Amino acid sequence: NRIGNNPYRESQRLNVIEHLCRPMREDRILELGCGTGVYTRLLAGRARGIVGVDFSEAAILRARSENSAENIQYVLADISDLSQFPRESFQKIVAIDVLEHLTDVQLVDVLREVNRVLTEHGLFILFTPCRTHWIERLKSRNLLLRQTPGHIGVRTEQEIRDSMQRSGL
Repeated sequence: NRIGNNPYRESQRLNVIEHLCRPMREDRILELGCGTGVYTRLLAGRARGIVGVDFSEAAILRARSENSAENIQYVLADISDLSQFPRESFQKIVAIDVLEHLTDVQLVDVLREVNRVLTEHGLFILFTPCRTHWIERLKSRNLLLRQTPGHIGVRTEQEIRDSMQRSGL
């Protein structure tokens, strides 16, 4: 579980993520920035296969140590370079709590790779803070809350759409 979230809130979050992804038995899914594999394991139960990618060796090692499913693979890699995967190799790609850690240039690079490895009618699911949300507005003013360290790219919905368009998605 994620640090700082109560079990009920985390359960709701997992349900939303699963609902957005709608994993199917025939799906091959890619999770960008999988960390220790919490969401990877959640989605694996209803998919043909899932690959979790993260740049942190410690996170990948922990994810591998907690994995018992045969249809999960963890890969140590930078999500802006998915060259080890062929074009159109995933029906679904999820990015959960990762895009806010990227600069605008990095985001476009990642989205170009998503566009390359996602099948023609595939689904890209992103879960990221929105700068116009009231909590993010409080954080931007340091009122009651502070921005999470490492959140260098909290964007508006339109900014994300513009980046997706620039990347070809």
